[in-house]
Amino acid sequence: MPPARISVVMPNYNHGRFIAQALEALFAQTRPADEIIVIDDASTDDSLRIIDGLAASRPAVSIVRKGMRGGALATLNEGLDRASGELIAFPAADDLLRPAFLEEAARLLERFPEAPFCSACVELIDGEGRRLGGRPILRPMLTPGYASAEMARSMLARGDNFFLGPVTLYRRARLVELGGFDPSLGAGTDGMMLRRMAVRWGFCFTPKVLGAWRLHGANYSAAAVATPERLDRLIQANRRVIEAEPDGLFPRGYARLFERRLRFNAARLPLSRPGDGTCEDERLGAVLGMIRATRIDGMMLRAFRHLGPASSLLSLGWLALRLRPFSFAWLAAEACRRLVSGRAL
Repeated sequence: MPPARISVVMPNYNHGRFIAQALEALFAQTRPADEIIVIDDASTDDSLRIIDGLAASRPAVSIVRKGMRGGALATLNEGLDRASGELIAFPAADDLLRPAFLEEAARLLERFPEAPFCSACVELIDGEGRRLGGRPILRPMLTPGYASAEMARSMLARGDNFFLGPVTLYRRARLVELGGFDPSLGAGTDGMMLRRMAVRWGFCFTPKVLGAWRLHGANYSAAAVATPERLDRLIQANRRVIEAEPDGLFPRGYARLFERRLRFNAARLPLSRPGDGTCEDERLGAVLGMIRATRIDGMMLRAFRHLGPASSLLSLGWLALRLRPFSFAWLAAEACRRLVSGRAL
């Protein structure tokens, strides 16, 4: 049987600063994509000039030029409709893929045809490419492999921030079967899609770092939870999706658990960027609004502010204790594994 055809859809809006690196990383794949669809969502910077220059001699690349901006979700769904491959990836124009991403992910999906997607690990980098850390912190597997739907449901009850859109290769047919990307979920649409797939058909995962997720202050995902009001809207949209699923598909109480995880992850962003120019009082007020803080939350987080370099770590620890977004036993086991392997969380 011939290998599955791979499509890559790269949405772009005003990422002229990064898109050359993103495309060059895509062109350097050890398993080349059969087609690359770049959809420019009416950029106003020099993105199209850069894209045209890089794609001129590459027949696998097609460029869709939109005259009016439709937004990130419309762009993703348009790419899904246009793609012809059995497998499909949606790397962002500001992220980077490691050369082996398509090869490694496609190999696992060929080995486990029941899996609807394969995801991997990333390193976090800033706008200049400096390393900030890695994700996911909790890894569902220590070696490349497949988790059944039953295993996936058990994992989701303990922790679920291990599905990362920048390094995910999907089966296109499964994406279409579930209706494509839900616009009501905004930046959380790919994360919820991956969870809905996992509890139905399981998933493949490799603990290898196969991409770089760039955090530069203008990320679509960060903007979606930048204020308590936006976060509340995202939580309500996700709750509607989870509660509409058949009974027993997600773990019991998952909607509430997922809300705690969203609140923890949203509050973590301002706490982890103390030097971003935001007023300390504004940052603290945002965090308190995101977690729906009690009086003692406010007292503790204000006290931590006076403890110097340790303040962010202590604040994150307090939020983890309050919101319980993941299994502490799983986190402790992961910390031990990282310690043995010499890798930091």
